[in-house]
Amino acid sequence: MSKKVIFVGGTARSGSTMLDMILSNDPLGYSLGEINAIFRPYRKHHFREIKKLRSDNIWSNILKRGERNLYDNLFIIFNNINYFVDSSKDILWINKQLQYLLKKNIDTKNILIYKTPQELAVSFAKRGRLDKLEYGIESYYKKYLYYVHDFRSIAYKQLIQEPDALKKLCDYLGIQYFPDKLKYWEKVHHSFFGSDSVMNQKNLYYIKPDNQELIKIGNKIEEKYKDIFEYIYSKNILLEQKDMKYHTTKTYIRKKLIYTKTKYLSNKFKAQIEYLIDK
Repeated sequence: MSKKVIFVGGTARSGSTMLDMILSNDPLGYSLGEINAIFRPYRKHHFREIKKLRSDNIWSNILKRGERNLYDNLFIIFNNINYFVDSSKDILWINKQLQYLLKKNIDTKNILIYKTPQELAVSFAKRGRLDKLEYGIESYYKKYLYYVHDFRSIAYKQLIQEPDALKKLCDYLGIQYFPDKLKYWEKVHHSFFGSDSVMNQKNLYYIKPDNQELIKIGNKIEEKYKDIFEYIYSKNILLEQKDMKYHTTKTYIRKKLIYTKTKYLSNKFKAQIEYLIDK
């Protein structure tokens, strides 16, 4: 098996931490979690973790060598590992790492785990963050589709309820599948950050949306961003290659499915984008 890095994408509460640890549940795999935060900290607990790492001989050296050399160092230090799983939420981090790894001829794969807007409404409401739902969905997916061009997707529900889903995903990623791979809690992981509840749970479960108000909210969001969701669903790992939709970045610029802050760009930069589209 060639050395590779698997990037797991997904909005908050979509199951990215869980999928990260499921995929790395293998003697040859290693879960890094949201490792971007030890190089680009933005919360108090990130800084606390960095302080601890600076007193560790291995990780202090990794930090000193910087994010550009991260995976070179990891493959040298952990030479018994064939693949790392990175579930960082920072899409610009993923974009940069993909560029670095391409230059170093290290194989990469991108997988996007998703919940439907109705399912996400349940998860966000449970944590009292329903007011953040639409912005979280819009901003994440627009950035992801703009910066990550080669990916496949998998639904959280499929991962939990359909036995074939994980096997097909492992085949696509080129990693070993075995029947107990879903039981990620049977391996000791060393992931950075991510969902604490997922890291501590010992079983998998799916909550079907049944609150009509939350379903209505989800339906409204799904309709509003119909093009985005149709595209993500069309990239599902369980679909045959011939059934998938292909869109270039130019197509997405035309459809305005781009980074939310684009509307704040200067007219000069917008003109440059239009020039590239029509070229």
